[in-house]
Parts: sequence; C-alpha cells; structure tokens
Amino acid sequence: VDSSNFPVEQHNPKALPFKSATLTAPSVALGDFQLDQSLTQRLFEFQPLLPGPAILPRVEKLLGLSGVTLEGGYLYLPYGSGRPAEAKLGDVRVRLEYIPPTLVSVVAQQNGNRLEPLKASGATVALIRPGQHSAPVMFEQAQSNNNSLTIALRVVGFVLMLLGLRIAVSPVVQATRWIPLVGDLSRLGANLFAGVLALVLSLSSVALAWFIYRPLIALGLIVLAVASLWWARRVAQQ
Repeated sequence: VDSSNFPVEQHNPKALPFKSATLTAPSVALGDFQLDQSLTQRLFEFQPLLPGPAILPRVEKLLGLSGVTLEGGYLYLPYGSGRPAEAKLGDVRVRLEYIPPTLVSVVAQQNGNRLEPLKASGATVALIRPGQHSAPVMFEQAQSNNNSLTIALRVVGFVLMLLGLRIAVSPVVQATRWIPLVGDLSRLGANLFAGVLALVLSLSSVALAWFIYRPLIALGLIVLAVASLWWARRVAQQ
C-alpha cells in the first residue's frame, strides 16, 4: 500500500530489516557418510526453535535495540518503538525453526564417503525421508508423489485452457448479451464450446505424450476425445 499521502507516523517501512532465509548446514552426516546439500535441502520437517530469555541481551546488543522480548514463540523486535500488546508500524516478529538430528532413509549414489544424487539415463535419483524405510517403500512413495503432481498439473492445464478459450469467445457473448434469448443461448454455447474444446485438447495432449510408452491408454484417450466432440455436436443440433 502506498502510504506516501498518509501522516508521517503512519508511513509504511520502506524495507524489512530481515528477509526470510533458509540456512543449510555445510556438513550433515548420516553415520559415516556425508550428505550432499541437494539431499539435505529436501528435508522440510521443521520444528519451532524457541529461544530462551538469556539470548535477549545478546540480540539487543547485536541489533542496537532495546526492549526485545519473546512473544508467542517469536522474537519481538521493536523497530517501531512498540511492544507486543501495542504494536506499532515498523515492529518485526522473527520466528526461528530448525530440523533436529533425526533418523533418515536415503536412496542415493555413494561416492567415497559422500552420498550424492545418482544421474542415469537423463534422470536424477535422490530420495530422503525421515524415519527408517526400505528402498521399495521409498520408490513407491516417490512414484505416488510424481503421479499426484502429474494429475495436479493436468487439472491446472485444463482449467487454464478452459479460461483461455472462454476469454477468446467472450466478444461474441458480449455482442449478443443484450438480445433476449439469443444472449442466453450464446453464453451457453460459448461455455459448451470452451469446455469441450479444452477437454479434447487436454486429452489429445496426454495421448500424444503416452503414445509410445502406453499406446492402449493413448488410444483410449483419443476415443474419449472423439466421443466428447460427437456428444457436443449432438447437443448443439438439439
């Protein structure tokens, strides 16, 4: 929000004194092996790091502030001369989190005393999970995550294509909306056209991607796309 026209005491700070950051330990060991940072950066099981009151004088000295307090698991930094019960513009709350030492399972390539991502056939294999898991379980979970991501991306692609086609035909709808009955029919026709065409194009794209590796599934998707066009034509004729 541009606060340049507000009273001076209500001007927003030009920049935050701190930015969100994730720091990775330069050396993380798993037994006798050192983990590559690309593996450790795949861990996200953060827990709150609650500083004790003893750290407050050191923080005040380091930042040149007075009145630093702990509030709800946060360090409250009164840059705006406020306090937790009466915050002012410019005050900052800082939350610290960390990943404690824990048991993890890793699928990676051993290189001396290091565990690194395995690169083979144009793919990179680097799996890490908290807890003790067998290799089949690790690969099964990774495959499940990939499938979920693929489905989500396809749904997003379909929705974006639908919106794009709907916007493309919106001038026709806008031009006829003031005509009784014709406006309603044009809006219905535009929605039907955009929906069916987006479905056909999405199915065709997936079928093309699977044509070599899963020809039967690709053929089924093509049949479904053709059936969608036939259904839309029947509806339009009625």
